[in-house]
Amino acid sequence: MGWNVSILHIAAPGPDAGGALILGDDRRQDPAGDDDAWAGTVGAGTAVVSGGVLDPDAVQRFAAQVGVPVTSVMIGNTGGAYGIEVFRDGALVRRVGETDDGFSDQSGTPLPQESAPEVVGEKHSEDRYFALFAAIAGIDDLRFLTDADFARVLAPELTFGLDEG
Repeated sequence: MGWNVSILHIAAPGPDAGGALILGDDRRQDPAGDDDAWAGTVGAGTAVVSGGVLDPDAVQRFAAQVGVPVTSVMIGNTGGAYGIEVFRDGALVRRVGETDDGFSDQSGTPLPQESAPEVVGEKHSEDRYFALFAAIAGIDDLRFLTDADFARVLAPELTFGLDEG
């Protein structure tokens, strides 16, 4: 049995990304265990985490709206699919994706973090994408994925397959 996780890092303070997210009262410590979107403070920014898949179109609209650096990673260990998108000033500047069966896709200029030793030294694709995400977002420790206080994101809708409220 595999697993999936999507993480969106927003370079804006507080669990609501400086007011860009509307949060509910529900709380969770392990947001990757649920298909809804959950937000929490990570360093000087905000992370939105889901065990589901973030909608790339919704993420792009959100990045354009907030206008701060936004980094999105999807790791689909279940099907062996991995992808990262990097937005600056509301525009997509880099997209990298690959699957375990050999498909790969890239757009934009490679980022310096892509050749960092902690990224290229990872043997498994999921570890490499986690390391690349952390390096681009400036996150020192990914343990927040299992032991931080997260609130359910009510708006905007960022995940696939959920009812528009």
